[in-house]
Amino acid sequence: MPKNNSGGNKSGGSRSGGNKSNGTRSGGNRSNGNRSGGMSSTQSILSKIGVGTPNIRIHTEDTSFTGVYLGISNGSAIINEGGAPRYIKLSAITAIDVGV
Repeated sequence: MPKNNSGGNKSGGSRSGGNKSNGTRSGGNRSNGNRSGGMSSTQSILSKIGVGTPNIRIHTEDTSFTGVYLGISNGSAIINEGGAPRYIKLSAITAIDVGV
């Protein structure tokens, strides 16, 4: 007499596969190399400097600005240089010196 090897409760062989999304991936918040979801390295450094910190030098390709750090607004770092606020685009900053 043949042995019954059914193995218990088997369905008809079709499996649902769990919660798969047909292989489509969104890629997250990536925008062709520009950082849209996270901080840039420049912004990360500036966020560690306290507002009112004196003797901050911010370098760009063309020039450098030295003064009191006032913060970040609308994608620009702001320093008080000789009584006048200077707005420097974060994307233009090449280096930052603290305590010069």
